[in-house]
Amino acid sequence: MLRTIGAALAATLALTGIAAGPGSPAPGSITLGSPAPGPPAAPPTPPVACPPALPITGMVTATTSTSVTVRYSMLLTPPCGYDPPIRVTLYSGRQDAQQRNAPVASAVSGPQRFGDVTVDGLTPATEYWYRFSDAHGTWDPYIIGGPARTTP
Repeated sequence: MLRTIGAALAATLALTGIAAGPGSPAPGSITLGSPAPGPPAAPPTPPVACPPALPITGMVTATTSTSVTVRYSMLLTPPCGYDPPIRVTLYSGRQDAQQRNAPVASAVSGPQRFGDVTVDGLTPATEYWYRFSDAHGTWDPYIIGGPARTTP
């Protein structure tokens, strides 16, 4: 019986690397001519899992003959969202807004994560579409808002 327990203990120690076999160095020992053990490698940083939510939302809240006011709300912070200020850029058509081609006018928000941005200097009785970008020029890929029509 003792022989069986001793054999099981020896097998367990050999499998876990605690016991050294004949002719092999003991675990944790350094053999001359072998490289010194270094610190253990740091585990890789896991990627950030962003929640399934739009990082910013917006809607037109007011228009005049020469301005459009867009209310925005930044829901997520980097790396999944944006930091203020936010830029609202207007385009004369949906296709231009989709391609970010030929912007008509733009305005920048304040330091708040939500609020209103008014874009002035527009043409009366004209339809506009809007897009958001952050202070670093990163365009929001989801929101293309509009149409918003200035009053006659």
